[in-house]
Amino acid sequence: MKKQIKEETSIVLPDEATTTITIKTAEDMPRAVSILSVLNKALDNLQADREKITKPINAALKEVRAKYKPFETKLENKIAEIRGEMISFQTKQVQIQAKKESDLAEKVASEKISIESAADKLNALPEVINNTEVAEGSVKFREVKCFEVQDLSLIPIEFHLPNEVKIRAAMTAGTQLPGVRYFSEMRPFNSR
Repeated sequence: MKKQIKEETSIVLPDEATTTITIKTAEDMPRAVSILSVLNKALDNLQADREKITKPINAALKEVRAKYKPFETKLENKIAEIRGEMISFQTKQVQIQAKKESDLAEKVASEKISIESAADKLNALPEVINNTEVAEGSVKFREVKCFEVQDLSLIPIEFHLPNEVKIRAAMTAGTQLPGVRYFSEMRPFNSR
């Protein structure tokens, strides 16, 4: 009895799709190869049927994306440029404010000015504006912590990410890297 994926389609799964396979002896291998081949052929047919529908859709999507991409790229670049300018300006303003506050605190600590005088000067400092609203929209700034790796050799090893492409290339070239376990396994490649 064949199973249908959906009643409204004519796509049918082979009986082998629900068959449990356990390979314990060499005699079990021909049956497993037979079932694997039937399932792979069914998958190939299913994918071919799907592509009859998806290829035209994907071609249309590619055409639409190509039409709009130059405009999107120009807009994205301009948005990134303006955001960069905003970030630079606002960060600089916050740094200037923090420096002025720090200078006042140092003067108080060294007793060059009184606490009252420092408080008056602190209140007289212009406020850094973190919210700008206009008719077309608004921008609010908030502090975001960031990082940039400057010297990978100083970063603890648990924060390193292995580059599997380079490791595989080294393995193919015959180079064995420390910290990498090399092994072989037999993977089936089915021809149908």
